[in-house]
Amino acid sequence: VHSMAVTAPDCVKSVSPLRRRPAPLFGFGLEYSPFIILYAIALEWCFRTSGQPFAAAIAHEAAKNALQAKLKSSGFAEVVIDDEEEEEEHGGGGAAEGMLTEAVNSTAIAESMHAQDRKLPNPLLPDFWAVLFLAVVFIFNALVWFVQRIEDE
Repeated sequence: VHSMAVTAPDCVKSVSPLRRRPAPLFGFGLEYSPFIILYAIALEWCFRTSGQPFAAAIAHEAAKNALQAKLKSSGFAEVVIDDEEEEEEHGGGGAAEGMLTEAVNSTAIAESMHAQDRKLPNPLLPDFWAVLFLAVVFIFNALVWFVQRIEDE
């Protein structure tokens, strides 16, 4: 192992190795202060929008049920528009349209049965954008932390 002696030039009075300065805030440097503000904004936004997806899902289900009740009370369960002139222009095709209507009805029935199986979101879930903002702040904070660890080595 070779060792090399490092000396300071004559114009420099003293030389000492650099040490990392002590962190002033709970062991963290001042470079984390913007993250404290961003975390406060993100958490406040999450708290303020907590329950909005659940309320939107309930309102959607209520509107859908109200529309179904209105259609049932008016006596129209399905609206079928029969345009005889269009059939004559395209050369009939009544059987194909009947099969299409039947396929649409079976699809609508399957969708309505599947809709009953859908689960509602958690009542405490915040808005998507608030959670995304919180995740982005967390990822940037982790990246800053990892970059500082690379510099130390």
